[in-house]
Amino acid sequence: MKKIELDRDTCIASATCIGFAPTAFKLTGDGRAELLVEDAAGIDAGALDNAVANCPTGSIRLIGTE
Repeated sequence: MKKIELDRDTCIASATCIGFAPTAFKLTGDGRAELLVEDAAGIDAGALDNAVANCPTGSIRLIGTE
C-alpha cells in the first residue's frame, strides 16, 4: 500500500498539489495544504506523481509499495 505523506511545516501554500490532485489535498484556514486521505489507493497515480514532482518545497512524498 502506498501512503501519501505531507510535511505541513515546510508547506508554503502554493496549492500546486490541489491543482494536480484535488481529491487528495485541501487548503486549511492557515493556507497550508492538508491531506484528505493518507492511503493513495483510489487516487489517480499520475496526479499524485505530478503533485509530488511539482511541489515547490518537496513537502509531499509517496511511501510504501503498491
